[in-house]
Amino acid sequence: MLTTAGFVRDLIPAAPAARAAGVPIAVDLQTIEDADDAYSQPWLAAASVVFCSAERLTASPADTAAALLSRYPARIVLIGMGGDGCLLATRDRPPRHLPARAPHGVLDTTGAGDALCAGFLHYWLASGDPDAAARRATVVAGCAVGSAGTDVHISAGHIDDLLRASGGRASGSE
Repeated sequence: MLTTAGFVRDLIPAAPAARAAGVPIAVDLQTIEDADDAYSQPWLAAASVVFCSAERLTASPADTAAALLSRYPARIVLIGMGGDGCLLATRDRPPRHLPARAPHGVLDTTGAGDALCAGFLHYWLASGDPDAAARRATVVAGCAVGSAGTDVHISAGHIDDLLRASGGRASGSE
């Protein structure tokens, strides 16, 4: 997982060897405007998985994802869309919209994008299924917005409970 902090740039040359060894390279671009973002070019050229926010996109999330997939080696693009959920795009299927889920309500959106990214990577690396990982990641992000700040600790068991429960509430919660 690479961030776009300047000091991480020195790790980018190792990406081709990592990909050749079967290690996926994920990058979180944060808030970009489009697929031509000049600062992000080195990371985009290295990434297998791209995350970004729709907050500042100049095109639709679907069009941005299509541009990223057509111009760069990434095979998965996940775009966070805040209260509208996220868009998952892969090379082998049309983009899919996943609605937001906030099973504990919305108190503070700090860290929601990071939670979406971390949740997706956790479940995708475990399962290899980007659709199942994105569904779970939306719940992880939804849990993150239900508490103040970034002091939430979400367990896989809690996410499983939420996914099993009707109405998006944890088993036994009010």
